[in-house]
Amino acid sequence: MSSFVIENVWIYKTPQRTFEKGSLRVVDECIWGFDEKKEGDLVIDGQGGYLIPGLIDIHMHIESTMTTPPLFSDAVLEHGTTCVVADPHEIANVFGVEGVIDYMDHKQDLDVYYAIPSCVPSTNEMLETTGGKIGVEEVRILAKHPKVIALGEVMNNKDATAQEETLTKAIIKAFQQSKPQAPLEGHCIAKTEAECAAYVRAGVDSDHCLQTPELIKMRSEAGIFLEIQEKSITRENIRTLTKGNLFPFFCFVTDDVMPDHLVENGHLDYLLKLAMAESMRFEDALYCATWTPAQRMQLKERGALMPGRLADMVLLSDKENFKIESVFKSGRQVVAKGKLIKPSPTLNYPQERCLTLKRKPVQKEDFIPKAKGTKVILRVADRNPITTYTSEAEVEVTIKDGVIDYQSAGLNLMAVAERYGHESPLAIGYLKNGLSKDSAAATSWAHDHHNILVIGNNPDKMAQAVNLLLKEQGGIVCIDENNHGHFCPLPYGGIVSLKPIKQLAKELLEVRSAMRCCGFEAANEIMSLATLSLPVSPALKITDKGLIRVDTQALVSAVVETSQDKETG
Repeated sequence: MSSFVIENVWIYKTPQRTFEKGSLRVVDECIWGFDEKKEGDLVIDGQGGYLIPGLIDIHMHIESTMTTPPLFSDAVLEHGTTCVVADPHEIANVFGVEGVIDYMDHKQDLDVYYAIPSCVPSTNEMLETTGGKIGVEEVRILAKHPKVIALGEVMNNKDATAQEETLTKAIIKAFQQSKPQAPLEGHCIAKTEAECAAYVRAGVDSDHCLQTPELIKMRSEAGIFLEIQEKSITRENIRTLTKGNLFPFFCFVTDDVMPDHLVENGHLDYLLKLAMAESMRFEDALYCATWTPAQRMQLKERGALMPGRLADMVLLSDKENFKIESVFKSGRQVVAKGKLIKPSPTLNYPQERCLTLKRKPVQKEDFIPKAKGTKVILRVADRNPITTYTSEAEVEVTIKDGVIDYQSAGLNLMAVAERYGHESPLAIGYLKNGLSKDSAAATSWAHDHHNILVIGNNPDKMAQAVNLLLKEQGGIVCIDENNHGHFCPLPYGGIVSLKPIKQLAKELLEVRSAMRCCGFEAANEIMSLATLSLPVSPALKITDKGLIRVDTQALVSAVVETSQDKETG
């Protein structure tokens, strides 16, 4: 039996959301008690620092950091995160159940629990092609895994609240039968009280989408637990949450964190700093990054510094700036002076996990849209540079020598190439607010189906970009106006890097900077690109099946009308 005492520290008291000066004793993996010391205990001087529970992130996707669980563990432990609940729906879209189990079976210091992906594909097989799918039987199989504690975000609101029987409703029922008391995570796009009520009646009672003060009030009153990610941390939202005393009814989550963002800014600790910058007390913000997420996920042994609970603890020298001195995981020190003590070992992965893009090379001609007549009205996805949303617009474009001259209208061509071995024809659409310079960008990290998405205004560069991804088995690339390729390889399933996160971050930052230089304006260039193919995110998106109007889940044509249509009546 090993034991130690941390003394001369301010200890966070969860029930009161305050700090009290004292000492804390740890025996083996657990907290033993306060202000007591036994013979043989190792004594650690906390030097007047602040001892807090390890941070808990209950809604996130490790693949969004484009890395493996062990490498992710190394990165976030240095930021005080000691436990996460991950939804591996990106891995599920590529590999299916077998790949998800492989991913869950990784070992690392960070405690990683999982939520079963509930929407794979995010819509249905008529609207997108994936490498794997999650249905009722798959849910029952995954529910038996010891790391599974929740159902992942239910994104298909339409099917979840339908009167008739749907696959989404069957998945919810199967999970509830397998794990009756476990939570169901949501992706709630409801904007009325009736829609919120229908969503909760379906069994789904959380939401991590973009919030406003009005939505916070409506959703919380409907019984929806709010998971606040970075884009929802605004002065107005924080004021609504604090004045409404909603602390037991929300937590902070990261959802998607790019590797360069993680290296530069941090993880959950970054969100706490943002909340404090918007006038939330540190003690209140901490409550919603430790206690409330633990309660939501029924992690009874975590979230507070109390006897009998796991000794997942963070020692801060400066709480206002969240300066970390040490991190203890299950009573073992894993971070000292802000640095990881022992990195995870390098792992070897099966070759088949890195040979998943199965398509013949594309040609320049595939990206030259042809039409008859003199003019055409195009249905265009108008990209919002701040969010991941688009709106639907119509733009009249000239036809020159039988080719749609979308470039003169300031548009990009966007296309999706199916990559799972079916050799389907390219799906073609048009984008407003894309790349403004003579360039192209492509990615196999295209949410959620992870086919190959490409945008641009130069057919030759678009073909180059897609073929580079096929050759290198996945990644993100931008070919700039000087024909220079900026490339971040993601060989594991076409969506995950096997490199240390700092090296990965450097490569991704190069692609991000190149896209910005090519005129692609966005709060998050990589995510804004990747979600152009997400058919559950408003309003007009593209998959390998074509353009999809998200609210009706209907395939629509990229061409609304041509001059020839008018002439022939």
